Parts: sequence; C-alpha cells; structure tokens
Amino acid sequence: MKSEGHFISITFLNDNKCLISWQITDSYSKHDIMRNNILKAVPIMLLFFCYSCGGDNPQNPEPKHNTSPLASIADISLDSNPSSQSVKLSRDVEADGAIVSVEDNSSWIRHLKLQGDIVTFDVEENPNVTTGHRYDNIVITIDDIKVGSFLVTQARNRKSPSKLQWATTDAIYYIQELPSNLTTGKAITEFIYNLEKTTNGKDSYKNYPAFAYCIEMNHDPANNMEWHLGSQSETEDMRQYGQFGDGYYWNADDSGDLGIVFKYMTGLLGKKKTEYHLVYAFRNGEMDLN
Repeated sequence: MKSEGHFISITFLNDNKCLISWQITDSYSKHDIMRNNILKAVPIMLLFFCYSCGGDNPQNPEPKHNTSPLASIADISLDSNPSSQSVKLSRDVEADGAIVSVEDNSSWIRHLKLQGDIVTFDVEENPNVTTGHRYDNIVITIDDIKVGSFLVTQARNRKSPSKLQWATTDAIYYIQELPSNLTTGKAITEFIYNLEKTTNGKDSYKNYPAFAYCIEMNHDPANNMEWHLGSQSETEDMRQYGQFGDGYYWNADDSGDLGIVFKYMTGLLGKKKTEYHLVYAFRNGEMDLN
C-alpha cells in the first residue's frame, strides 16, 4: 500500500515575508500514523513562525522621529550668582518626543524644562570658593539618541575670601619683571598660565596665587581666558567703589620685585610680590560688580 510523501518548500520574500508550499506526492515508503500527524502539523507551525517574524505591515508604518543632530549650541559660562537661563535650539524637538537631562545630575542646575525649541533652567548660587568653577552638560535625546548638548559652567565668587600672594619665592617673576609688551590683564594672565609650557616645567601659574585664583575660574583657560586679574588701566575705576575699602587688591602689573595694588580712594601702590592681598577677578576686561 502506498502512503503519502510530504515535501515542504519555503520561499522568503521582501519585507520579511515567507511563502510556504506543501506538496503531497506518492511514495513507495510506508509511514506510520504518528509521523503523518506530525508532518501535517508542520505547515501550521511554519505559518505561525513566519507571521510572528514577518515585521510591521508596510501599509501602516510606525511614525519616525527626526533624530538628526541639532546645530551647534553655544556653551554657557556664568558667574557665581543665581540665575535663570534660556537656550534656543535650532528646531522644535519637543514634537519629536525629545528629553532634556543633566548629564551628571548636578543638583545646582534645577527646574530643567523643554518647550518647543527652548530649554530653560535655573542655576543656584555657587558658594564654593575652594574649587575654581563647577560644570555639567545638558543633553538632548530623541529615542535614546543624543541629538545635541551644551556645557554649563559656573565660576566661584570673583572676590577671594582670603588674601593671596602675587607670587611665591618659587616663581621666576618673583623678582624679575614681566615682559613690557603685556598691556592687558587678560594678556598677562595668559602669559602666567603658559609659563609651565614656555619654561619647560621650571615655572607654573600655581606659583602665582593671585593669578591662579582667576585662572581656575575658567573651564578652558588654554583657549578662553575669560576670567583674569585686572591690569592698572582696568582697575582705575574700581578705586571709587567703597566695597574695595576693606584692603589692598592686586592687579596684574608689576615693577621689578613689586606687584601693583589699589584700594578704595587711594592711588596705585607697589607692594612686595610675596605679600598677601585680596583678589578680584575681571571678566573679559570688565569688572561687573553685581
């Protein structure tokens, strides 16, 4: 007695679909009933498998979000005071389900919100005077893909909490005078910062504590010396403000082994560079007193 022979052909089509053909032919082999039943069940199982892995219906595709990168976002540099900030992005990302977050979860950045193409947040006052500045990144993601970010840095208080030396006895310019072609506080501070490189490690900005206080307020002093010690010309107007009556303040200029200081309602004076006096950091040549 002849029994049925079973042949299965599976063809995979586009869009993850598959076509199953089931052929029954005569065979001279004898099969038992159990094998026949198993073979008859195979097409049903294969149909179920292909249906499960067949993918989405191309006629009803899932809507896709725009995950292309945002245009470059400028970093934000802040002084020590509390403030509210608003940053405009290059497009509306809220409609694409974007999420904004603080990369390292810094608690001093608060009330972070996204509305359309605007990111807003508040920054608390920076009470830390030991560390020059603090920073964190705000990140924008869509579908777990990073599409943009920007850096937020906050400097410590402009005014040093204690008196500092213009230079220590380890400094090359402890007695020697600075080059005469340095005419602004920013240029002098940059010169001091680069001493480790220009002297092959024989000197360092850390040997100039008054400058170091300002230098360390910058996030990237090698490329942007935003915070610096003021020069004689920049500190002239400061002598009219009573808040500078609590002691002498260093400026960036020197004369031989003397650093230049100023005080409320007094002229500029020369003091030994190793003496201790107060520091007030300028920002891009400005003395903002807020």
